[in-house]
Amino acid sequence: MHLHPPLNTPPGDLGQQVLVDATVLSKLPPGTRILSASRHATTHHIETAKLVAQLPDNFIATYLLRASSSPHGKALMRGEFESHSAIHSALPGICPRPVAWGAFKARPNTYYNLRVHTEPTGAHAPADPLRLAAQLAKMHARSRSSEIGAFGFHAATHTGSGAVLTPRVQLDTWEAAFTALLRAALALEADVNGAFDGLDELVELLFAVVVPRLLRGLRIRPTLVHGDLTAANTAAVDGRPGVMVLLPAAVWAHHEYEFGGAGIGAVARAYRRLVPPSEPAQLAGERERLYALRFAVWKSVCFPGSIRYRHAVAEGVADCVRRWVRGPPRQALTAPAPAEEVVEAGEEEDGGQRKTGRRITSRLFSAGK
Repeated sequence: MHLHPPLNTPPGDLGQQVLVDATVLSKLPPGTRILSASRHATTHHIETAKLVAQLPDNFIATYLLRASSSPHGKALMRGEFESHSAIHSALPGICPRPVAWGAFKARPNTYYNLRVHTEPTGAHAPADPLRLAAQLAKMHARSRSSEIGAFGFHAATHTGSGAVLTPRVQLDTWEAAFTALLRAALALEADVNGAFDGLDELVELLFAVVVPRLLRGLRIRPTLVHGDLTAANTAAVDGRPGVMVLLPAAVWAHHEYEFGGAGIGAVARAYRRLVPPSEPAQLAGERERLYALRFAVWKSVCFPGSIRYRHAVAEGVADCVRRWVRGPPRQALTAPAPAEEVVEAGEEEDGGQRKTGRRITSRLFSAGK
């Protein structure tokens, strides 16, 4: 379910001291002393605070506390916690260690998740592609040895920093799970942006012809993947293994589903040198094209009314269909030209990237004195 357009924390708010809810404090070891609690970042309706604490053994630990009071805050916070828990269990160290999730005591209908924070090196540099590929290959291999028999995930998760809520799906085949996930994303995109002339027919051909052709009969076991892997969701960190993935939207899937996100091409190429594609190997590129559709759909949901991103969705679906369907309907979609896009009030373009000019007014963490 769509929540609302992306927003960014005004820079002046970062570092502001905040109060920590008693429920969160109860999840830390008894005798822990909070040394500082400061506003860290805000995206959409999720607010983040950085906690520095002195543990009973005098060790100084840093935590990241995220909270949401949106109508879907409970699902979002649980999804983050469950995703981190699954990935951390498969390969400790590849993602921040989760601590707890739940409801604030002092603020009704406000939910949080708490995890250990590892500061990225430099100016949040993306993870080294070779190191990240090796860690992903290890995580995928270890997860396949589990007794998980269903594709999907046992909890709803979110992508785009909370912009898109991905439903809970647990199905026996990857074809069925992928179909359910992509159908939900496309339905959400249509709900947010309205009908797109000519797209519905091609979407049905996508699911009737292309998905079965590429996914039916794959001999694969459910593999745990990050689910929303982009360069922005990776980081270089000090120590071993030197890389970390952030903000996962975990799903038990085909391991090739891991890729297709922005800025991950070098990681994908390094990964393929370590892990061969599933058979039929000659269709690996076609499967990647199909899997990448979700990122275009999520982008369109994150930016309601964007002709450019809607055009990318339409062209992505059309491209997949035209590669496998012969004869009508093969006509080009009547997609609006990207040049027609109008930047909405309060927003400006900066080097091709949309930036919001709207100010966050929500305050889930009370300001400290």
